[in-house]
Amino acid sequence: MSYEVIRTENFVSDAAKFVLRQARAALAERDEFRLALSGGNTPRPVYSEFARIAHDLPWEQALFTFGDERCVPPEHAESNFRMARESLFAPLSLPEKTILRMRGEIDPQLAAQEYEDQLNLLATQRGEFV
Repeated sequence: MSYEVIRTENFVSDAAKFVLRQARAALAERDEFRLALSGGNTPRPVYSEFARIAHDLPWEQALFTFGDERCVPPEHAESNFRMARESLFAPLSLPEKTILRMRGEIDPQLAAQEYEDQLNLLATQRGEFV
């Protein structure tokens, strides 16, 4: 994998376009697109812009996971899943099966183990989402 440093005057737009290019390349090469999302408020505008420009992607061939999550219910104000749902998933009407999340509403140790197991399984699969 090669790395690229991108200097930009418009981070939100350029980042969303970058993700869209990567998504299209992955779909062309592998017929699937996987994206691990960051949490917090920093990526929110990028997710919103991506949702605005990426309506034409075949979402049944996509899978979204989370690089981090807080152990809170999905409706909680601090939930990274909630932020992604509001800014990305809902605007695109993504199929539920394309989103793999840690269940922050259950015991944290159980939730973490369950999510780790799902990610480990996902790492061995191609084109078949859990």
